[in-house]
Amino acid sequence: MKRVAIALLCVAAAAAAACVRTSAIRLAGSEPLPRTNPDDVEVYLSARDVPAPYTRLALIHAEELLGGPTFGEMVAHMKVKAAKLGANGLILESMARGVDISDGDEGPVSLDTNKLVRGVAIYVKR
Repeated sequence: MKRVAIALLCVAAAAAAACVRTSAIRLAGSEPLPRTNPDDVEVYLSARDVPAPYTRLALIHAEELLGGPTFGEMVAHMKVKAAKLGANGLILESMARGVDISDGDEGPVSLDTNKLVRGVAIYVKR
């Protein structure tokens, strides 16, 4: 029975390991656009990298839940959210990693958690 419980905990932990919560706040003045394909959403490191005039649609952020996802996986989730808003571009504004400190049996243990990525969903006029 104990092995089954441990196995179930391992499966639950693995399933939760790649959990990412994304949210978006539509900006005032941005008109609703038809959805786009997440694969067509280009990622830019700054506004200067955008090759043409664009409209800012929404602020988007992704936050890891329970650890595990890479920054790349988090950006992929942001592209899906941006595509739902009709964006064809995503400007990354910040990528951060917090470190929580907790007491373990042997002394302080640092836990690498709280990854957060922020960006702006945009529509590039072509």
